[in-house]
Amino acid sequence: MSECHFAANADGLVLSGDLVYANASAAYREGLRLFRGQAPRHLDLAAIASIDSAGVAVLLAWLAEGARRGLVPTVRGLPATAMSLARVGGVLALLVPSAG
Repeated sequence: MSECHFAANADGLVLSGDLVYANASAAYREGLRLFRGQAPRHLDLAAIASIDSAGVAVLLAWLAEGARRGLVPTVRGLPATAMSLARVGGVLALLVPSAG
């Protein structure tokens, strides 16, 4: 099974591995666990090897959780595949505000 790995840094989370349907539920729950206390200021996805529409949905859910906590994390290093999926789905501006 593919995995998504999380590492915290000074102001956010760095994700690596795969963020795909096979692990979306587990990644979502782990992300929420890491959001406890305070939402991260940044989500760095530069090290994500593979992402699909389920992964994009997880990102959007995390951003919504951040908004509920009063801070919407900035997404950094969004993979081209995720950008394409978000563009087709009409949600790219939610992930990359400057794209809207």
